[in-house]
Amino acid sequence: MLPMLSAAAGWLSSHVRVSLGAVASALGAVLGAWATLRSSDPNRRLLYSMAKLTSLMTVPRGIRTRVKVFFDDQPLTQPYVLVVKVAARGRQDISKGDFEDGPLILDVGEFIRDVLEVSSKPTWGPTPKVVAEERTLHIGPALIRRRQTIFISVLIEGGSPRLSRPAGTIANVRVQPGRRFQRRDFAWPSSARLRDPRTVMIAALAILLVLFGLAAASTRSPGLMFDGGIEASQIGSLPGR
Repeated sequence: MLPMLSAAAGWLSSHVRVSLGAVASALGAVLGAWATLRSSDPNRRLLYSMAKLTSLMTVPRGIRTRVKVFFDDQPLTQPYVLVVKVAARGRQDISKGDFEDGPLILDVGEFIRDVLEVSSKPTWGPTPKVVAEERTLHIGPALIRRRQTIFISVLIEGGSPRLSRPAGTIANVRVQPGRRFQRRDFAWPSSARLRDPRTVMIAALAILLVLFGLAAASTRSPGLMFDGGIEASQIGSLPGR
């Protein structure tokens, strides 16, 4: 009976190692296929939104008719500074050649007096050329780095700006409105975060470490253990057996 137990234990140990190796190989193949699919689909997006709106007439109502704001010697009746945010998201840059129809045209809904400033985050990212024409901003063509955010500050006449869907096409890029405000409280990881390569690689590494740990444990303990720390393979050699 005991020799049979010892043989069964050895058979189980070897098959556990074979199964773990097969699982690890299958996991590697799945990760390789997933990486290939992700590299072929850059999932590039360009998000536009209004980041900030500031009135330049911060005076009491009773004296507003007596206070005037001028810009280039021109009086302004409802001067506001609007900050438009354009954020690139995806796994690849947006190149200058991707602007198929020329610049991206964004209507802000109010007359634009002038473009005050164009900045970028991170600061080392290139800033595209932005030109104002009546109510529209003409952005690019220009290189926009992945995960780069561009802030466009403009002086407008009127306090009710509204961004319309931009005109113009960027190859293989989805141009869509972004969220004006983002919640700071706790939230479960989004699907985009779960698809992030770093998240997947960390999870895969953790799984592989567990599998290799199990394989090492089964290698160190090839036989069944009984009370007193005696392996089944050693019972046949005990005195009196």
